[in-house]
Amino acid sequence: MTTAEKLNQAIGDTLCECRESMKMTRGEFSSFLGVSYRSYSNYEEGLQQPKLNTLLVICNKLEISLSNMLGRKA
Repeated sequence: MTTAEKLNQAIGDTLCECRESMKMTRGEFSSFLGVSYRSYSNYEEGLQQPKLNTLLVICNKLEISLSNMLGRKA
């Protein structure tokens, strides 16, 4: 697995954990985050990486650090 693939997977895992903890569907969560359902699904499945500005907006809305989003759980 490449570094980019690992990063995509870490972001996807974190998004999935956040969504499940909020008891939301993918559709509800994508609306909450302000991204399309298709983009969100690709992020969660590790198929696509959000642009940095989108990632920062998502982190802000979820009130988590970029470091935590990238899988670095201290």
